[in-house]
Amino acid sequence: MSYVRIDTPAASHIFEVETIEEALAGFARAAGYGSFAELAGTLGETVEKAQADLSIEHVTAADIIRDIADEAAKADVIEGGAEEPFRSVASWVRWCVEGSDGDAVRDLAKLHGLDLRPLLDALEDELGKVELSDINAPFGGPDAQRVAAISDDILAAVQESILGGSELESWTGGNAIDAYAEGSDWAEEIKWPALREAVAARIDADLAEMRADQA
Repeated sequence: MSYVRIDTPAASHIFEVETIEEALAGFARAAGYGSFAELAGTLGETVEKAQADLSIEHVTAADIIRDIADEAAKADVIEGGAEEPFRSVASWVRWCVEGSDGDAVRDLAKLHGLDLRPLLDALEDELGKVELSDINAPFGGPDAQRVAAISDDILAAVQESILGGSELESWTGGNAIDAYAEGSDWAEEIKWPALREAVAARIDADLAEMRADQA
């Protein structure tokens, strides 16, 4: 998808076209003229002079929605209505697209007469670059119940491995997380450093008790 943005001192105009000439024609029609040459003539200028007075550039869908994506990335999710930390970047992206950030893109598409889907796709791509730890930062420390649930899930797998012949001494909270993260329902959220640290500490404590019981 190709776009051209034309900026005037008063406003920005975005056109879903391939060439600057097509964008200028659309700009003229929006102003009530049959062509850009007619518009320039009304202003008493040549086409070249009238065009030079405008800021014109080719842009991408990502360029068009970047300010919206940047604001979403900087926003406090608690102030935005989130009640608990997000478990994945994808879940936060869906929340943004279904909420006010997606509404801003929908309004932008409607204002300029643009196809909505490429812009929403671009918004999802840009938001997907944000780190989960940054998204969840306003929540502070991780939820204790979630720490317990993930730790119990991992510890059960470690115990099964030990019964299968692995050495208890070989396990730590960190390597247990790494061993069982792939394919789990917590694989994405465990990338949040605060959550990983809390889960690893809990597993280490449980492993220490297991070693004490064996002594």
